[in-house]
Amino acid sequence: MVAVTASDHSSAQEPPEFFQEFDVICSIESTKEENIRLNTIARQNHAAFFAADVFGMFGYIALDLGEEYKYNKEKKLLTGPNIEKVQTVEFVTKYPAYKNIVVQDRDDNQLWTGKRTPATLFAFYVMLDFYDSKRRHPDPANREEDLDNLYKFRDAFCKSQGIPYDRVPDELFECVFGQLGPVCAITGGVLAQEMVKAISKRDEPIC
Repeated sequence: MVAVTASDHSSAQEPPEFFQEFDVICSIESTKEENIRLNTIARQNHAAFFAADVFGMFGYIALDLGEEYKYNKEKKLLTGPNIEKVQTVEFVTKYPAYKNIVVQDRDDNQLWTGKRTPATLFAFYVMLDFYDSKRRHPDPANREEDLDNLYKFRDAFCKSQGIPYDRVPDELFECVFGQLGPVCAITGGVLAQEMVKAISKRDEPIC
């Protein structure tokens, strides 16, 4: 029960004015450069921005709902013995720009200092670097060459960020080929859910 229109242009071919009418911009399978451009446009127009992709067994969602995103959430209050009252409370959350998520400054980032930082987060940056360089996902038909390139991107990333190489083991990149249906379904389902939240401004979004 909605009107759907499609364009045969890529988002990179559209001028900033094209995006002004939208409340939500969702970018899938794009480079960091294009996502940063779209996020900048979204911020200028007070629109929600989402970026997502799937690499084999891994999926990611990044979102920017603005400097001051307000949403409503129901909160249960006890007003007496065994008496509950539901009250709608407004919350405010601040989101970083997409650029601040994907462009890491070693000297200005506390993320890497903790040993509990998951290796999959580091692998995420490596896979984005691979996509930016090759303009495609790792290809099962080109597995050996792509694995070699992934290891090189991993080594360069670890060196630039001062991260021990063993924090991002080779085994992680053996699972990033193709786009698996179940992973796409989970990532897409969560993405759609979060977009509905952003539009309705109900319930707590992921951060």
